[in-house]
Amino acid sequence: MFPKIVAIDGLSLSELARTKLLEVLEDQVDMNLYQKAMKDHELNDESISHPDMLRELGL
Repeated sequence: MFPKIVAIDGLSLSELARTKLLEVLEDQVDMNLYQKAMKDHELNDESISHPDMLRELGL
């Protein structure tokens, strides 16, 4: 199974494993950053409405 996948991607098995591992780790970092940002947002919500934004920008 793996040799077929590796042949399709043109990668060695170790390159494929490394690439996929880095993708998973990057996804985990992204999810942790998202969760922290959402928690910070919930604690200090500074959202404003679209009309308020236009007014603030003088539009």
